[in-house]
Amino acid sequence: MPPPRHPIRLVRRTHGRAPVAVAAVLMCLAALVGCQLLRALPAAAVSGPRVLARTLPGTAAPLPWPASGQASVMIDGYGTTSSPSQRPVPTASTAKVMTAYVFLRHHPLRSGGQGPTFTVSAAEASRYPARVANGESLTPVTAGEHFTERRALRAMLTVSANNIADEVARWCSGSRAAFVSEMNRTARGLGMHSTTYTDPAGLDPATVSTPADQVRLFAAALKLPGFAEVAGAPAYTEPSGARHANSNPLLGRKGVFAGKTGTTSAAGKNLVLAARRDIAGTSRLVVVALMAQPLFSPTALPGAAVALLTAADRTLTTAVVVRRGDTVAHLDDGLGHTQPLRAARDIIATGRRGATVTITITPGPRLAPGTAVGSPAARAVAAGSPAGRSPVSLVTTAPLPHPSLLSRLTRTR
Repeated sequence: MPPPRHPIRLVRRTHGRAPVAVAAVLMCLAALVGCQLLRALPAAAVSGPRVLARTLPGTAAPLPWPASGQASVMIDGYGTTSSPSQRPVPTASTAKVMTAYVFLRHHPLRSGGQGPTFTVSAAEASRYPARVANGESLTPVTAGEHFTERRALRAMLTVSANNIADEVARWCSGSRAAFVSEMNRTARGLGMHSTTYTDPAGLDPATVSTPADQVRLFAAALKLPGFAEVAGAPAYTEPSGARHANSNPLLGRKGVFAGKTGTTSAAGKNLVLAARRDIAGTSRLVVVALMAQPLFSPTALPGAAVALLTAADRTLTTAVVVRRGDTVAHLDDGLGHTQPLRAARDIIATGRRGATVTITITPGPRLAPGTAVGSPAARAVAAGSPAGRSPVSLVTTAPLPHPSLLSRLTRTR
């Protein structure tokens, strides 16, 4: 019988594969290590919320709304506050603000300029005696008489001339009806959803609006070159030399520089005005509208307007919402290290007393390892920051560390 074979060759083959497998593993590990070491370092990133909320000190006091009628107050940049239960009521001649607005959109008027010249129609001139008998606000006109745009606007806004309002409609749109349609389209475009115009002058009691809508319109009109000049003219002088003072009872007082009144038996007394007031340490535009004020009281309308202007002065406050050195955010270097970011100086905001303001955090440029303490890593801006103040830097509180070998080998991103 032949001797049994020894499985030596099988053992040698198995042992021969082990070095190959080990080498493959080592090669994979080397490749992994190489990849980890060659990978670009992650950018340090601001972590945490990008928008913070802070509450301004104080409590908002209610505005002194008039005892009757309706009112609204707008502080530019801080919204409009209105008396309760606003509803559309007759505008009277405050409707001429929209007539002037559309007129100026058709024919822009540069500051100090006269604008184009228009001619009074024979039809309008013939209606003058009947308008006088009707007790309307008018300026004398004759057929073929020339009116520059500036003169027409001053006659319409200072004297409140109904006949010039109707002529403006014809000059702009060819007919009264077409112009009234444009007035209503313009109102919709401005967001005046509680306003309806049926005539250019406001004599028709079906022309209705709310104080909130009138504030919106007047603020828009003030952005047109020339409007504030004509709406703030102290008087209008006829070619005959007759002088008519502006009917705005507060013009030139309490910071009031422009406005429009309107009075009819259906509307009562209406007033919309613009003023510059010192509020929270800054001169700010304030627009006030009052509607349906007592018809036979000489003091109710101006008294209510002054009360609202004075109260507006106390509406806003400027305060520190984040102190210098406070932690506002954190910086994550992507390798397991985080550090607080602190405000380099006070963050200041302006707003209504007791209101919540937001602070928006914007990441800054990428910081390299070894960046020193106090380096800007982000910026913070508070809504309502006073004009002219730059964003506040959020700075590091420790050097940005160089990554260790272990952190570079074990990082997952």
